[in-house]
Amino acid sequence: MAEWLTEYGGQSVGELLNLRTTHDEESIANVIYEALDRKVYEAGRDYTTIEATVPTVIELDREVKNGGFSQFLRNYSSRFSDYVVGSLANIDCPKSEMAAKSVFEALPADWKSLERVELEDLLDPYDQLFFQTGENLYDALLSFVDKNRKNFSLPK
Repeated sequence: MAEWLTEYGGQSVGELLNLRTTHDEESIANVIYEALDRKVYEAGRDYTTIEATVPTVIELDREVKNGGFSQFLRNYSSRFSDYVVGSLANIDCPKSEMAAKSVFEALPADWKSLERVELEDLLDPYDQLFFQTGENLYDALLSFVDKNRKNFSLPK
């Protein structure tokens, strides 16, 4: 079993990506997210569109696995909802992209007024579709970061 990377220690993106052979990909992605989050916070700015791919994919995966698309949309993670479809396209996960696109197309304009159970019932089929894609989002995300290294400078 791969080792779990627990926190960011000032590594470069390249150094973190080199850990893919020994460490869990999800943990590496989470550490990159932690570092990016620190960077944007310290700079007092928002994520760039490219940078936003990292937290979007991680938050989406985490929330959908723990409570479905309804949980993603109801929690603080929803701040990344505008980036979901594009981020999944960025990392070349077309099945997950299609599942997410279907979710947003299925949402009624007044979805925020739906009761929790109503939203869960509406989106449950899309949760199942997302789970069945077979795409490894973390592998794809780290490959995307690798291809776009110049856009991912991390704080020391």
